[in-house]
Amino acid sequence: IQPWFLMCGDKETACPKAIDELSVDIRTIVRPKKRIIIRRLDREIDEELNIAGGHSHQIVALLNDDSNSVGQVHLGVVHMVDLENAQVTANEDAIANLGFYTLEQLRGDLYEHLETWTQACVDTLEDL
Repeated sequence: IQPWFLMCGDKETACPKAIDELSVDIRTIVRPKKRIIIRRLDREIDEELNIAGGHSHQIVALLNDDSNSVGQVHLGVVHMVDLENAQVTANEDAIANLGFYTLEQLRGDLYEHLETWTQACVDTLEDL
């Protein structure tokens, strides 16, 4: 079973992106050019995570979620990140509960705690 990366924000953080909700993604505001999107994700990964070993990523989908006020004004760019190993730690105090979970775990008890964007990703991971 393929493990999937999961993180959530601390309630103390000023950034509301993951307060009380678990998230599989790292988001950034991007311009509609692939190389800019890739550079911005690289920057977000470097700012938020410490990854021991190599990694690569590719854009696999765009995500539109009008079910909430955030989704109504943002378009999600879904990236698949391949890691050389599972040695990943938080680089920011605001990131809590960092870990790897199986798809079965994400579809189980954790599912109701996921952001709607993350639920959409979990629902379609096998198709990506």
